[in-house]
Amino acid sequence: MTTRKRASSVRAGATGALCLALGGSAAVVRAQTSLPPGTTSGPPVPTIVTGTPPFGDTFLQELSAPLFANSTTNTISGVVVSAVYRNGGGTLDFFYQFQFDAATNVLVDNTSMQSFTGVTGVAVAQTAEDIDGAGGLFKAGTPLESFSSANRPNANGNGINTTLLTGVTGNQNSFTFIVRTSALTFTDTGSVSVQGGGISTFTSGQATLAPLPVSAPEPGSLPLLTAGFAPLAAAGMLLRRRRRNWQRGR
Repeated sequence: MTTRKRASSVRAGATGALCLALGGSAAVVRAQTSLPPGTTSGPPVPTIVTGTPPFGDTFLQELSAPLFANSTTNTISGVVVSAVYRNGGGTLDFFYQFQFDAATNVLVDNTSMQSFTGVTGVAVAQTAEDIDGAGGLFKAGTPLESFSSANRPNANGNGINTTLLTGVTGNQNSFTFIVRTSALTFTDTGSVSVQGGGISTFTSGQATLAPLPVSAPEPGSLPLLTAGFAPLAAAGMLLRRRRRNWQRGR
């Protein structure tokens, strides 16, 4: 298991480019797919393309853990990389990427993150970009190897399951899967699994970064789950404009 942690620092250029913060542009919010507990339809996972990787605002930690499984004929071998960033709204964004080495001889076409029990305000997106740049654990995603859908099928919202568009195999990397939450704290005891070629493998405890649940959605997290974010912002601007006009007319 490999971990990397440094003092919190704001990534240059985060504001005004992608800015995954809750207070970011309405277009970015709408580009994410909300996954409340019980979502079973597998909505498409939108792809975020920015040209540069100013993700997540404030970096907190990265972690790498091995993935391995085999049968008499098939092998899955590689690592899962996870990271956590604090976004501009004060809550946490979690990032996961699956990187497979030459020993993998099957198409890995399903993944599952197991550690979202009680976590509200979940929204998802994906990117093909290297989110942490040179020296980081993440890599650019292999072209076309993207997630096609995601759901939270468990009644308690424990797992986020995804289906990959064409599958990822040896010497290839999945796109990076982005999970926005209302969580304020996290742990390194999350678990993920991947499946393909009739075999599956899980990480063990203390292997991936995962959110710790809060008792209720935090202020500012609900815009992720509604299409009313932009209208609310527009209404606020209109109210301020009317107040200024009223003060001038006094």
